[in-house]
Amino acid sequence: MLISEHVPLYVDLAIFGPHGQRTLRNIKLHGLTLDTEGNLQRIELKGPPTITAWTACMTVFRSCVIGLEALTLPTIDEYIRKICAYSSRYGQVCLALIYQCDVRFRRELIERIRRECAAEYQV
Repeated sequence: MLISEHVPLYVDLAIFGPHGQRTLRNIKLHGLTLDTEGNLQRIELKGPPTITAWTACMTVFRSCVIGLEALTLPTIDEYIRKICAYSSRYGQVCLALIYQCDVRFRRELIERIRRECAAEYQV
């Protein structure tokens, strides 16, 4: 099983979520980023276009990690609430940045944090 091999709990929300193949081609997020000269530039990312769509994808992810016993219910629910709070606070204009941070956390940092917590628990 991948969980026992310490593979990060990452799924691409552009293709993982409710309604699977029906939304596969249509799910795009538009946002702004800074170019090398400090100017805002429009970007298009593959991913949920709204916080509502993100929440729907994370609800499917939540069911999976709970079923695999990879995360506890309070942990995943708190993470979903935190991202929704950022979206509520900063609005749709910052959703691309919030989503990029979410992706990086789930892809790169969550496994490192899990290992550190496991090491502290064993001490």
